[in-house]
Amino acid sequence: MNCIQDQVQRPVLVELQSVNMYAKLSIAIVLVVVLSSADGVRRSRIRGREPTPSSSQTNSQLSAQYDELASRFDILQRQLDSALATINRLSQSLSTLEERDAEQTRLLSSVEERLGEGCTCGGSEGRDNSGPPSERNNMDGWVGQLDRETVREMRQSFNRRPSADKNAGEEDTEDDSDNEVEINPGVLDAIGKTFADMMAPRVIEKAGRSGVSIVRSQGVNKTEPSAPEESRPSRFPFHTDGKQLTVRNKREITENDVYTQIEDTFTDLVKSNKKCAFSAIRTVPLLGIENTPQAITFQKNMANKGKSFERGKGVFTCKIPGIYYFSYTMRSYDERHIGVALMLNESPVVAVTTDASKRKVMQTQSSQLQLVEGDQVWLLLGPNNNFGIYGNDFNYNTFNGYLLYPNYI
Repeated sequence: MNCIQDQVQRPVLVELQSVNMYAKLSIAIVLVVVLSSADGVRRSRIRGREPTPSSSQTNSQLSAQYDELASRFDILQRQLDSALATINRLSQSLSTLEERDAEQTRLLSSVEERLGEGCTCGGSEGRDNSGPPSERNNMDGWVGQLDRETVREMRQSFNRRPSADKNAGEEDTEDDSDNEVEINPGVLDAIGKTFADMMAPRVIEKAGRSGVSIVRSQGVNKTEPSAPEESRPSRFPFHTDGKQLTVRNKREITENDVYTQIEDTFTDLVKSNKKCAFSAIRTVPLLGIENTPQAITFQKNMANKGKSFERGKGVFTCKIPGIYYFSYTMRSYDERHIGVALMLNESPVVAVTTDASKRKVMQTQSSQLQLVEGDQVWLLLGPNNNFGIYGNDFNYNTFNGYLLYPNYI
């Protein structure tokens, strides 16, 4: 608060110092002029007593001296009037500054009172503080008061309800169906086995030359299905410095291990090259309903690489496990609160809550999430009729997400 008061009073003090400086300067100028004029008069009188070459002065000479002194007096009178006018203006400016200082002191007192009440804004205009304190606290604590059973039913409805992405009159800005090639899992496994058949004999041969013992598997059949996930080695059994293969651990390595790990490494590399990103926009308002949370749906897809986001449901379903980045921006409905949470399956992750305002308020929130296949991320509007978001064709409300790092490698 001392910092705020210093910032408000510093310009006032500087201006007061400037006024004092100008007043002192004006008074000094007046004194200098008066003293100079007095000195001039004194000298004129002295010159008047000095003997003149002639025995007597004519009336015309005396008249000329009188006129000169009268002219100087008029000049001094005008300078004095100008100095007095300047002093009057400075006095009025000083009065104005004092009034402004009093007003700023009043505002500082008001800010101190509001900070003491827990208000973080600079004024009361546009805020809705009419409700009781308990109601205002509910606006902040609504996330922790969500009915988990209701949220669970909402998520189950996502999987039961058919996709509503193809709404009448709405088209996605980006449709990458012609650019994206989906590889059938069976085809990918067959390619991985073929690659393992090509590379495994070379790896086994190099291991033998490096002194690594590989146990020959009984009845190795390269056409058999891959070993179950739980029976496979946790990682490839060798590492190399470019010249020699070294066994990672001391357990017995079989030829089946080599084939399996080469096949898995190949398929993981192919899967890790897949991309996933989406950006959706909501263009219509959504008002809260008392005791009923609502999933926020969207009308436009600006991007949907990987086709993991269903804008008609407002749900992103993870197909590629990994670390994802999500963000959303919401605009408030006039005189309503914003209360929107980012949900991971049935649990809130982060949320935004704002006060009701006549002003147009926009808030943004973001998070990084570790997802596994099947996880669902979506936005929830709080279960309160004081909540609301506003949307139109200016695209205020957005929901974005993209894959940072896949988990395959």
